[in-house]
Amino acid sequence: MFSCFRGRLLALAALLLLASGCGGQKPTAASLPPLDVAAERYVRLALALGDRDTDSLDSYHGPPEWQADARARHAPLPEIRADATVLADSLAAARADASDDEVRRAFLVRQLRAIASRVDILPNDRINPLFYATVQATEEAIVNAMLAAETMTGADGLRVFALPHDRLMAAMRKYGRVK
Repeated sequence: MFSCFRGRLLALAALLLLASGCGGQKPTAASLPPLDVAAERYVRLALALGDRDTDSLDSYHGPPEWQADARARHAPLPEIRADATVLADSLAAARADASDDEVRRAFLVRQLRAIASRVDILPNDRINPLFYATVQATEEAIVNAMLAAETMTGADGLRVFALPHDRLMAAMRKYGRVK
């Protein structure tokens, strides 16, 4: 009797496994291999970056709802960078068993690091004023040097003339450099 019950239980388990595989349902994150989950997270990060930087994503042909989610969420660049770095670090620390998985894992790590690097070179609200102030200070220093220059005679009688202040100021006004 026990062997009959055991046989029926095994047959039922096999039937359930077969039915779950043929159900036509989309796999969940828990049922996917870890690299598939990481690959989806990578695509979603690339979409999030593409929402912020149109030059970083040429085209997308995946599920439209992923792109809609990225647009609706409009993740900030520091968050995109942090998420890409954390995922890349976790994938870099884990080694895959199969050689195909290892190649795929290494590719994902490189792509995620590229996302983080792309965020690093994009303009942002905190650094742009610093660059602008640096440009202004440099321009001011150059103008001050030009205005402070005097006519000089150097070695072998070489003479360098100072710029006439009125002509320099007229040229700068003409090109909108001073008011």
